[in-house]
Amino acid sequence: MLRCADAQIVAVIGDRHPRTFPKPGAQTFGLAQMKPLRYQLDKLWLELPLQKDAFSLMQMNPSSDLFLADGTVLPDGPLAMSRGIPEQSCAMPFKALLWLGDEERGLGWFAERYKNWQPADPNRTIELVQTDDGNIQCTYAIQAVRKLFQRLYEVVSARGGHINLHSSGCVNFTALPYVHQTWCGEDIQARLMHNNTADIDLDYFRAAYLGRSVGVPMEFLAYENGPIWTFEHALTCALIHGILPRPNDIEYPLTLMSRVWKVVNAFPVERAQWMPYWKNSVRVSHEKVRVSYYRYTDLSGKVQLLAFVGNISGTKVDNVTVGFEEPVSRCIDTLEEQALDLSFSLEPFGSRILFLS
Repeated sequence: MLRCADAQIVAVIGDRHPRTFPKPGAQTFGLAQMKPLRYQLDKLWLELPLQKDAFSLMQMNPSSDLFLADGTVLPDGPLAMSRGIPEQSCAMPFKALLWLGDEERGLGWFAERYKNWQPADPNRTIELVQTDDGNIQCTYAIQAVRKLFQRLYEVVSARGGHINLHSSGCVNFTALPYVHQTWCGEDIQARLMHNNTADIDLDYFRAAYLGRSVGVPMEFLAYENGPIWTFEHALTCALIHGILPRPNDIEYPLTLMSRVWKVVNAFPVERAQWMPYWKNSVRVSHEKVRVSYYRYTDLSGKVQLLAFVGNISGTKVDNVTVGFEEPVSRCIDTLEEQALDLSFSLEPFGSRILFLS
């Protein structure tokens, strides 16, 4: 929607009818000034009428401070690029990429140039421009990158190959339809691997790393700095979000992940319902513990669960009790290969994989 200074509507882009996007889909809008123009265009912005209950997470690039309606400033930082959407209205500087969604789906918008929303030169991937006030602004050839990945996908797929992308925290949703898998993890672990007194930032993880919301499988990269931060700690981050870490050695932790893979492969995950901690009704006695699980019902009506229990804090949790709405009477710690009560301890950033029936 275009407005002039007196708030009179000049033009409306799009229509009120449902719009179906191809898969993978993108819609490009072009604006042109028609002469004669009765108004001077003072400002240009994009208004997106969205249902609040469908959008709880956001991703943006470049990162920046967020300026809330009450005057509060959410500062820029290593984890500012992905986060939960603030409860109140906020303003921010130019974003080349902006994604809004939840843990399952989302919509993304992009603009290649900060000034007048002009498209970038397709022959340049990135351009630095000095503004009149002496600041440096970037121009992003996003459509050129998308076309590059389209071509890479055609060539690599035709030869039976796969594209695994390490995006280093930048979720370029325009190119992701043309990769087979992403690897990420360093941003959220950068602080934890040097000072593990903070909790795992769950909003950041769900916004940046899930993969489901952008339609691309994801593997979690583990950055170890033992004993402060270990592969087992990274495993906890990943398990409660329904993804797995990528082992980075031919011995340990490959031996650990081999056991985890066997447990997951033995359960009918492809026929089970995923019940993550943010939408299930598991009862947990400690606020720092999260539980996600797969629920499978066989032909006889018997329910089986594969549960991932994780401590998101750097403090040991003793005697935590969990309770499921499903009728289960037997619990096995799959990695320890022993029966377990539904009351147990968890080490700092520790986890358990439980089979329940």
